[in-house]
Amino acid sequence: MSEAATDTAPVAVERAARRRVEVRDFGIVLAFLALIIGLSLATDTFFTTRNILNILDQSAPVGIITCAVTICIIAGIFDLSTGAIFGVSAVVATKVANAVDPTVGLLAGVFAGLGLGIVNAIVIHSTRINSFIGTLATSIVSPYAVGSNITLQSQLGGEGLAQFTWAATGAATLDVYREVAEARRRRRDR
Repeated sequence: MSEAATDTAPVAVERAARRRVEVRDFGIVLAFLALIIGLSLATDTFFTTRNILNILDQSAPVGIITCAVTICIIAGIFDLSTGAIFGVSAVVATKVANAVDPTVGLLAGVFAGLGLGIVNAIVIHSTRINSFIGTLATSIVSPYAVGSNITLQSQLGGEGLAQFTWAATGAATLDVYREVAEARRRRRDR
């Protein structure tokens, strides 16, 4: 056998091995299809146009958030605050839409999410905290701040106490970020 034929044989075998499709590569797709088939057989209302549109309508927000988180993961950043910011934005949009106008409410929700995202970016970049920890802290603090603000406004009717809650929560968050950044500096200086 010639030397050229023996050199190309391992390459051909390697290409064939790469092209081979295994069942485990499509496990999620197969499970999804099995779920659809099982639910379609179990009830006659599952595979109707109304139900499919309802499922798509409920999945749209999760899909949008998934696209954003995918971009973060590709960039090497873990953003754990997306769910909390999504919830805060929804609450802000609803409160403003009920008080003023639905269009203004939608804009307020978008700007609330944008503002919280910018705060995340500034704090994580300026303190150089790991994005996993920083966004985890933001995901804990932001719903608490908005929830306590809305609760205090509705129960007490006063703006001053609610604004104090925002200020206190913001100050506590910044203090936590400052402490973490200081601890990192001390560890680096050792």
